[in-house]
Amino acid sequence: MGQHLTQAIRVSDHRNRHTGIHTDYRIGKTLEPAFPGLVGSDVPAQYKHIDAGGQAWQTTNLFYQDNVIHGAFDIVAFQTVPGRMATMFLEVSDRIRAEQQREQLL
Repeated sequence: MGQHLTQAIRVSDHRNRHTGIHTDYRIGKTLEPAFPGLVGSDVPAQYKHIDAGGQAWQTTNLFYQDNVIHGAFDIVAFQTVPGRMATMFLEVSDRIRAEQQREQLL
């Protein structure tokens, strides 16, 4: 799975330029060391299932925090070819804050 994570991070390298968050230090690591904030969540098991040929998976409002990244994300993960997978992230912290503010006004 580390090889697949490396490829996903390389594909997302343009994110470094747009967000200022650099992920190069994560390349070559397996999921848990690269993203320690996922330890104890169901994400590692879901990714392993997808990588082994399982169906696509999605989740909303996943809260993540490590020493560089913190926020809420919607995630869609799917197998691209046998033994490889891709993950798409959408940062949704602003949306969640707006929803909370709206709820307070009601």
